[in-house]
Amino acid sequence: FTFNNRTSRNHRLKLIVQRPNTNLRKNSFTLRSITTWNNLPESIVLSESVKTFESKLDKHWCETGINAFEPPYAH
Repeated sequence: FTFNNRTSRNHRLKLIVQRPNTNLRKNSFTLRSITTWNNLPESIVLSESVKTFESKLDKHWCETGINAFEPPYAH
């Protein structure tokens, strides 16, 4: 993973999405999870502990209607 050092919206710990070289990698967990991570609010990303992060993430997903166990392309 590579951090995006430019100022950005949402939070300062955004990751850079690298272009996949193969069709197999286009749907990899890594690429899909980077997009999800980059779209999280800063208040969740900068949580003080794992427990706090999980709690805030669960609340965020419930409020936005995201199902954590459903692949993003299943919609």
